[in-house]
Amino acid sequence: MSSRRPLIFVLATLGLFGCAPQLLEYDATAPAAVLAPIAVPGIEDARPEFRQIFCTQLTEAELASGESCSGYLHRLRDEAPPESAVPIVPMRAASVRILLIPGALSECVGTSGLPFRSGAERLRELGYRVETVKLSGRSGTEHNAAQIADELRRNPREADAPLVLIGYSKGVNDALIFLRRYPDLARQVDALVSVAGSVNGSPLADRYSGIYSMFAGLSVGNCPSGDGQMVASLERPRNLRWLAENPLPTHVQYFSLGAYSDRRHFARALRLFFASDLTRMEPRNDGQTLFYDQIIPGSVLLGYVNGDHWDVAIPLREKMPFFAGNTAGSADFPRSELLQSIVFFVEQYLSTHRSVDTAPDHMPVEAPPGRGRAK
Repeated sequence: MSSRRPLIFVLATLGLFGCAPQLLEYDATAPAAVLAPIAVPGIEDARPEFRQIFCTQLTEAELASGESCSGYLHRLRDEAPPESAVPIVPMRAASVRILLIPGALSECVGTSGLPFRSGAERLRELGYRVETVKLSGRSGTEHNAAQIADELRRNPREADAPLVLIGYSKGVNDALIFLRRYPDLARQVDALVSVAGSVNGSPLADRYSGIYSMFAGLSVGNCPSGDGQMVASLERPRNLRWLAENPLPTHVQYFSLGAYSDRRHFARALRLFFASDLTRMEPRNDGQTLFYDQIIPGSVLLGYVNGDHWDVAIPLREKMPFFAGNTAGSADFPRSELLQSIVFFVEQYLSTHRSVDTAPDHMPVEAPPGRGRAK
């Protein structure tokens, strides 16, 4: 079978999400916003502090390329100036373990679809233990949560070694289900970071999960069908209900880094199938999700990357140029520095804000409501 066929399959999948229903248009300069159940605690704003750390990681060459630090991270009008310089604490790299949780369809494009590959290598050179969990690219959140659990059974946390999960896109949803469904294993986790996470799901999934289900059982090349619940598990009503009904473990510290951009920064595939329709709903979107759907309730907000849904984590122009098209700055986006900044910030935060573990030993577990709910 031709190696191009899996990519054609992915493109066909993307084509299903042609246009989302139009809602009210919002002002793109408005302050940051979060959509979350009313009973969930609020957001801690750490944008100024994260910006300081991120800007110190950029090299002179990256800044000389024409982009300022603010060109990579949006500065909304409600972001306060930093109160003081944020020190970079001495690294405890040897004692920190990082698990990267990839997004939907990552299995279908092989290593090219894994998030933060170059950044992971750089962190390993600094002494961090970085691994990527192998997940089913086209399965739902419950199936993939079980795979995360299997990974931690095989390779449990070492004593006194902080364990940080960094979820990208749907990987965040998989990780959230894991934390609730497997409370004993979740005890090993110190932090979960959402990077362009589809926390509340996507309006695109709401409209097209039924269409996708008609060929969800089709396996193509290195893109097996999985359990067929990939798109259904991203429906917004389903995810919002689940978040409202399932309080997250309090011993885990949550962080969120969103992403949105304009059309000139969008990959070709996102411009063709998603951008204009999502923009009519909310200008601040990354081509797959709306910016206020990307934030874990009760998390620490790190900021919003100026990039599309893929650009923030995957070097699309280098690995899949047809999909990338003429994206502005895609090849030069400092993903390694972004990942390094996330890890440095989280490491520093955990060292100074260790949460008191008040979660019960055995939390009640609920399956996500909606399509595909476990019987």
